[in-house]
Amino acid sequence: MACLLAGVLALWPAAGALAAAGGRAAAPEEGLPLFRANPARTGFVERGPEPPLSLRWKFKTRRGVAEIESFPAVDDGLSGAAVADGTVYVGGHDGWVYALDARTGRKRWEFATKGHVNSTPTPVGDLVFVGSMDRYVYALRRADGTLAWKFFTGVRTFRNMSYGGVRSSPVVRDGAVFAGG
Repeated sequence: MACLLAGVLALWPAAGALAAAGGRAAAPEEGLPLFRANPARTGFVERGPEPPLSLRWKFKTRRGVAEIESFPAVDDGLSGAAVADGTVYVGGHDGWVYALDARTGRKRWEFATKGHVNSTPTPVGDLVFVGSMDRYVYALRRADGTLAWKFFTGVRTFRNMSYGGVRSSPVVRDGAVFAGG
């Protein structure tokens, strides 16, 4: 499957970034660091992107063959994107997690898992947390994408069928990481 991440993803400021900017619209690179905007997953932002919007850049994943412009709600081979501190974090159905410069779209680093990455990465502190269909939750160092740790979630069996993988986006609360299948 061909996948391409479009830089327009970096144009949606989070409510927290808006407040930090004194009520004015935050720079696109300050971003939307969590899936659906906040830990409660409400999807609420005080202010959305303002027209006119324009494509800033495109990024082709490792297994991308053709160009597909991606938006967080479209299942085109990419997870939803998280934007924090000038970096876009996104996973691909190619099994890789990517960190991209929010201004230029240039790859800062990449990390390989052994399964599709449907989970939106969650950057917190010096780490970014992401789940993979290989049944692991990964903690990657935001600076360079190296593995800090990984946790095997196991296999769930229901009516004689095995289900594995982490589809949900991790949430971090009180020092604990929560993720579901």
